Amino acid sequence: MAGGQSYQSFLGNKQTLVDETLNQIKHDDLISRIWKHDYTIWKREPIEISNRLGWLHSPDYMKERI
Repeated sequence: MAGGQSYQSFLGNKQTLVDETLNQIKHDDLISRIWKHDYTIWKREPIEISNRLGWLHSPDYMKERI
């Protein structure tokens, strides 16, 4: 629910795949791990990943500069 409205999508035969993927995202706690800059989501070593997650903080960074 966003903005007090409810949204629905009709994905036909893809609905099961989407539901399974969303459940896996929840199970693996991916959103929280991304915000914690957990590079292990993508690779075993932080090379090339850790320094590429700065975009998560771009809105705060820009808000301070506007």
